[in-house]
Amino acid sequence: MPLRRSQKIVLAAFVLGSGLLGLSVFRGSSGSACRLVPYNQSATTTAPVPAQLPEWSLKGIDGQTHDLQALAGDLTIIAFWATWCPNCHRELATLRELHEELSPAGLSIIGISLDGAKREDQVVRYAAEAELPFPVVYTDRSDHAEMSAIRAVPTLLIYDAEGQLVGHFEGQTDKADLLELAQSHLAPGSVAVLSRR
Repeated sequence: MPLRRSQKIVLAAFVLGSGLLGLSVFRGSSGSACRLVPYNQSATTTAPVPAQLPEWSLKGIDGQTHDLQALAGDLTIIAFWATWCPNCHRELATLRELHEELSPAGLSIIGISLDGAKREDQVVRYAAEAELPFPVVYTDRSDHAEMSAIRAVPTLLIYDAEGQLVGHFEGQTDKADLLELAQSHLAPGSVAVLSRR
């Protein structure tokens, strides 16, 4: 059924208003991403992406506190996502595959939901439905100042075994790009044949 003129005006106003609020969709460095509204509206700058594996301790959906420093020594992917983000759902499926293929070779993944504690039930439900095999924690980005550097979801921060930042992707990332990065940072010979589905 075609839209009437009044419906078109309302739709246009919604799209324009969403853009003004910082909720618009934009192209990230590797794919589509959803822009996040800054958690601290008074902040005029954001912190840089941490160049070293962050010293963050966050509450997991399993009730445990997860310390990111415990992942040091592995190639570590920190995946920022939200339950309301369709591109995040696709990226988490890719990360689930990578985890299954590469965790024996030294890959660790942790998912950080930016839904916040108020939506913990939705995060728990989604993680169970998606059968995420890696730890999932949640935050509203106010837990650590460095999280203000996360401007969109999905976002991946990738750290090598020495804890140095080797990858930063905003937007849905191709599995082939992640496999290439993993191959260059995991021990030679530790990675068998990698599928590029």
